[in-house]
Amino acid sequence: MPELSGRDRTAALRVLQAAQIAYTLTRFPKKQVLGDVQERQRLHDSIAATRAASAGLSPALRDRTGIKGSDLVAEAGDDEAAWRIAKKVTPKLFRELRPLLAGDPEAAFLPMPEIPAAKPATKPTRRPRPKRA
Repeated sequence: MPELSGRDRTAALRVLQAAQIAYTLTRFPKKQVLGDVQERQRLHDSIAATRAASAGLSPALRDRTGIKGSDLVAEAGDDEAAWRIAKKVTPKLFRELRPLLAGDPEAAFLPMPEIPAAKPATKPTRRPRPKRA
Protein backbone atom coordinates (compact mmCIF):
# COMPACT_ATOMS: atom_id res chain seq x y z
CA MET A 1 0.00 0.00 0.00
CA PRO A 2 1.47 3.38 -0.91
CA GLU A 3 2.07 5.91 1.83
CA LEU A 4 -0.46 8.64 2.45
CA SER A 5 0.46 12.15 1.50
CA GLY A 6 0.71 14.67 4.31
CA ARG A 7 -2.49 16.32 3.12
CA ASP A 8 -4.41 13.02 3.12
CA ARG A 9 -3.01 12.05 6.51
CA THR A 10 -4.16 15.36 8.01
CA ALA A 11 -7.58 15.12 6.33
CA ALA A 12 -8.10 11.52 7.50
CA LEU A 13 -7.17 12.48 11.05
CA ARG A 14 -9.67 15.36 10.98
CA VAL A 15 -12.42 13.08 9.72
CA LEU A 16 -11.82 10.58 12.51
CA GLN A 17 -11.61 13.25 15.19
CA ALA A 18 -14.93 14.69 14.02
CA ALA A 19 -16.57 11.25 13.87
CA GLN A 20 -15.34 10.24 17.31
CA ILE A 21 -18.26 11.85 19.18
CA ALA A 22 -20.90 10.21 16.96
CA TYR A 23 -19.15 6.86 17.31
CA THR A 24 -18.97 7.20 21.09
CA LEU A 25 -22.65 8.12 21.35
CA THR A 26 -23.58 4.84 19.64
CA ARG A 27 -22.20 2.96 22.63
CA PHE A 28 -25.25 4.21 24.57
CA PRO A 29 -28.86 3.10 24.03
CA LYS A 30 -30.63 4.79 21.13
CA LYS A 31 -33.50 6.00 23.32
CA GLN A 32 -31.08 7.64 25.71
CA VAL A 33 -29.22 9.53 22.98
CA LEU A 34 -32.22 10.56 20.89
CA GLY A 35 -34.31 11.30 23.97
CA ASP A 36 -31.88 13.88 25.34
CA VAL A 37 -31.84 17.22 23.50
CA GLN A 38 -28.15 17.90 24.18
CA GLU A 39 -26.99 14.42 23.16
CA ARG A 40 -29.10 14.54 20.01
CA GLN A 41 -27.56 17.91 19.11
CA ARG A 42 -24.05 16.53 19.73
CA LEU A 43 -24.85 13.64 17.39
CA HIS A 44 -26.04 15.97 14.62
CA ASP A 45 -23.08 18.32 15.12
CA SER A 46 -20.58 15.46 14.97
CA ILE A 47 -22.07 14.10 11.74
CA ALA A 48 -22.07 17.56 10.18
CA ALA A 49 -18.43 18.07 11.20
CA THR A 50 -17.51 14.66 9.81
CA ARG A 51 -19.22 15.49 6.53
CA ALA A 52 -17.35 18.80 6.31
CA ALA A 53 -14.03 17.15 7.17
CA SER A 54 -14.54 14.38 4.63
CA ALA A 55 -14.60 16.98 1.86
CA GLY A 56 -10.84 17.34 2.46
CA LEU A 57 -10.13 13.70 1.54
CA SER A 58 -8.54 13.33 -1.87
CA PRO A 59 -10.41 11.39 -4.56
CA ALA A 60 -7.60 8.82 -4.61
CA LEU A 61 -8.04 8.14 -0.89
CA ARG A 62 -11.81 7.96 -1.26
CA ASP A 63 -11.45 5.40 -4.06
CA ARG A 64 -8.91 3.41 -2.07
CA THR A 65 -11.14 3.18 1.00
CA GLY A 66 -14.62 3.16 -0.49
CA ILE A 67 -15.79 6.16 1.55
CA LYS A 68 -18.63 8.02 -0.11
CA GLY A 69 -19.74 11.51 0.84
CA SER A 70 -23.33 10.45 0.23
CA ASP A 71 -23.06 8.06 3.19
CA LEU A 72 -22.80 11.03 5.55
CA VAL A 73 -25.81 12.98 4.32
CA ALA A 74 -28.73 13.31 6.70
CA GLU A 75 -31.47 15.87 6.98
CA ALA A 76 -30.84 18.39 9.74
CA GLY A 77 -33.82 17.27 11.81
CA ASP A 78 -33.87 13.58 10.93
CA ASP A 79 -32.80 11.83 14.12
CA GLU A 80 -33.27 8.31 12.72
CA ALA A 81 -30.99 9.04 9.73
CA ALA A 82 -28.39 10.56 12.03
CA TRP A 83 -28.49 7.47 14.25
CA ARG A 84 -28.14 5.15 11.22
CA ILE A 85 -25.12 7.12 10.03
CA ALA A 86 -23.56 7.00 13.47
CA LYS A 87 -24.16 3.24 13.80
CA LYS A 88 -23.17 2.13 10.29
CA VAL A 89 -20.94 4.73 8.64
CA THR A 90 -18.72 5.97 11.47
CA PRO A 91 -17.42 2.49 12.40
CA LYS A 92 -16.62 1.97 8.71
CA LEU A 93 -14.67 5.24 8.69
CA PHE A 94 -12.62 4.10 11.68
CA ARG A 95 -12.04 0.60 10.27
CA GLU A 96 -10.81 1.97 6.93
CA LEU A 97 -8.95 5.15 7.87
CA ARG A 98 -7.41 4.35 11.24
CA PRO A 99 -5.02 1.66 9.95
CA LEU A 100 -3.70 4.19 7.43
CA LEU A 101 -2.72 6.43 10.36
CA ALA A 102 -0.94 3.72 12.32
CA GLY A 103 2.28 5.70 12.85
CA ASP A 104 0.65 8.96 13.96
CA PRO A 105 0.70 9.66 17.69
CA GLU A 106 -2.61 11.56 17.41
CA ALA A 107 -4.33 8.45 16.07
CA ALA A 108 -3.26 6.31 19.02
CA PHE A 109 -6.25 7.40 21.09
CA LEU A 110 -8.89 7.00 18.40
CA PRO A 111 -11.25 4.05 18.79
CA MET A 112 -10.79 0.93 16.70
CA PRO A 113 -14.17 -0.71 16.17
CA GLU A 114 -14.41 -4.44 16.09
CA ILE A 115 -14.86 -6.07 12.74
CA PRO A 116 -18.36 -7.48 12.63
CA ALA A 117 -18.31 -11.24 12.82
CA ALA A 118 -19.68 -13.10 9.87
CA LYS A 119 -22.89 -14.86 10.66
CA PRO A 120 -22.37 -18.59 10.63
CA ALA A 121 -24.09 -20.44 7.85
CA THR A 122 -26.90 -22.50 9.23
CA LYS A 123 -27.44 -26.00 8.05
CA PRO A 124 -30.96 -26.95 7.25
CA THR A 125 -32.32 -29.01 10.08
CA ARG A 126 -33.11 -32.57 9.25
CA ARG A 127 -36.31 -34.00 10.48
CA PRO A 128 -36.03 -37.51 11.81
CA ARG A 129 -37.62 -40.10 9.58
CA PRO A 130 -40.68 -41.74 10.94
CA LYS A 131 -40.11 -45.29 12.11
CA ARG A 132 -41.66 -47.99 10.01
CA ALA A 133 -43.64 -50.66 11.69
